[in-house]
Amino acid sequence: MGSHPCAVCCTVFSAIGLVLCTLFGFLFQQRNISLQVLATRAVPPWDTQKKAQSCFIAAGIYGVIFLLSMCTVIRRQRLNDVQGEVLRHTFVLDPRTLDHELISPDAKKNYDTMPQVT
Repeated sequence: MGSHPCAVCCTVFSAIGLVLCTLFGFLFQQRNISLQVLATRAVPPWDTQKKAQSCFIAAGIYGVIFLLSMCTVIRRQRLNDVQGEVLRHTFVLDPRTLDHELISPDAKKNYDTMPQVT
């Protein structure tokens, strides 16, 4: 029992995207970097403030995805903990049986009177 692998993957990638988009947004806003695509030189290039705004919007989207993914991971972990706790208190594994049958707590009272498997 573990957390859902897709939610963990989304959490990791959205955290990385959030950090990178925020970093690029601040760099564009401070005019420390400017990226141009060679094929679009004829078209007037984007203003650096528009680039920064686009990066911050993308960072916000990554932030929402990060929160949703993290909520899914936490919810799944709590659900697994509850299911494990219920199973732990509901059934007792009888080590004397060859096919590993599960016995209930009521049958545990009569544990010593059960026939031996040889």
